[in-house]
Parts: sequence; structure tokens; C-alpha cells
Amino acid sequence: LDSVLVTLEEVTVCFSVEEWALLEEWQRELHREVTAATEQLLASLGRQQDELQVPMTAGFGVQCHN
Repeated sequence: LDSVLVTLEEVTVCFSVEEWALLEEWQRELHREVTAATEQLLASLGRQQDELQVPMTAGFGVQCHN
């Protein structure tokens, strides 16, 4: 099995302000939980906290909301 390196930005789901507002509260909470679990996993693999930061803006005017 070949390993492929990806960045946190490549596996992060970002929502526009409008999209975030349309999510149910349980969907927002699920997003927060999955994001936190991903960050914890990466930290356990030795990533520094500053390497785990996802910019709050991710192109095309889309913002990441947590």
C-alpha cells in the first residue's frame, strides 16, 4: 500500500457563511467533533500545533467555521 502525503487543508471541509447557517445544530457539532478528532490524530503523530492550523479563509471566499 503506497502512502500519499496530504495537508490538513486538503482534508478539511469548509462551509460558506450561508452554508454554515443552513446546517442543523447536530451537523455543526458533528463537524466540530470530526475536526477535533482529526487534529488530535495528527498531533499524536507528532505534528506541532502550528502545523495543524487551517486558515480561516480557504479560497473562493469560503470560510471555515467551527
